Amino acid sequence: LRDAGLPMVSPDPYKWSVVSSASSGGNEFGQREIERLWRIGPKKVSVYQSIGWFYAATTGQLSIRHQAKGPCSVVAQEAAGGIEGVAAARRYLSAGQDVVILTGGEAAISPYALTCHLPLGQLSESADSDHAYEPFATSATGWVLAEGAATLVLERRSSAERRGSGSYAVLAGEATTFAAGFPDPSDALASAIALACEQAGMDPGELDAIFADGQATPTADQQELRAISKVLGTRVRNIPICVPKSIMGRMGAGTATLDLLSAAQAIDSQVLPPSMVAVGGLGWEVNLKTTPSPSRLENVLVCSRGIGGFNGAAVVSRVTNPPVCNRRASSPEPARADLEELQRQ
Repeated sequence: LRDAGLPMVSPDPYKWSVVSSASSGGNEFGQREIERLWRIGPKKVSVYQSIGWFYAATTGQLSIRHQAKGPCSVVAQEAAGGIEGVAAARRYLSAGQDVVILTGGEAAISPYALTCHLPLGQLSESADSDHAYEPFATSATGWVLAEGAATLVLERRSSAERRGSGSYAVLAGEATTFAAGFPDPSDALASAIALACEQAGMDPGELDAIFADGQATPTADQQELRAISKVLGTRVRNIPICVPKSIMGRMGAGTATLDLLSAAQAIDSQVLPPSMVAVGGLGWEVNLKTTPSPSRLENVLVCSRGIGGFNGAAVVSRVTNPPVCNRRASSPEPARADLEELQRQ
């Protein structure tokens, strides 16, 4: 909010909205309370269990803290949730909202959560932390779970210009699909990519780079590349691809939101972030960027897939004729001061 030049509390509560992407609530907190239930009894379970375990708690807390009392919601589509989240945000803005706070995050590193993930067979069990998560590599063994969150502020351009606030990028188009019923799951992702480009009013050939989902299993990576090639053809061999989450890990419902943020910042800085270096070599012809790469970035595609068949694609574009603005990045000190003031309130 500070980076967007907005106050910490909405001046018009019913013109601000919150959309969060989440698959679960506080796993570690919830596990501790369940242990108390079985070990001691129900009277020792915290009253906050009902909220802390609830995946929509983030939306509620942000709504209360920032007095965002317009339409609010939560999207549960695992790692693809952030794409559906921006779709909801666009609908709210089209309906007259001034500001939408879009956030996605997960805290899934706990014995209970890991027990749920491990049977899927998609987590890397490599002991080499520097090369545990290697998308599109012959040595790929799966992805690494991470905890974290990313938050964006979305508003109509006319509103941002009126306030004298700049933007990192424009959300030009997005689409989500579901793989159920598709004989080839790559068709569902290909459809999402084509629909996102269509909504953006552009030809897929105008894409300058791709933030890939990069699940780092042979089957999933093949499916993703097949989906991209169905839309881009042979250009898939040359278009720059990056998977910055391979360095940080996949943070559940925060995955797509972080990629959207990374894509916007890449366009703003004209530099693509790096991906993990594959020690075993890439398994396919992929122009994977493993170092920060200065690039001409006008239109960037973000692909995201969630466990269970969810697919999302979004086109993030450069701001044309950017207005003169006073945007300034937030620093840790003011951020702490803002938080302390909110806590006092």
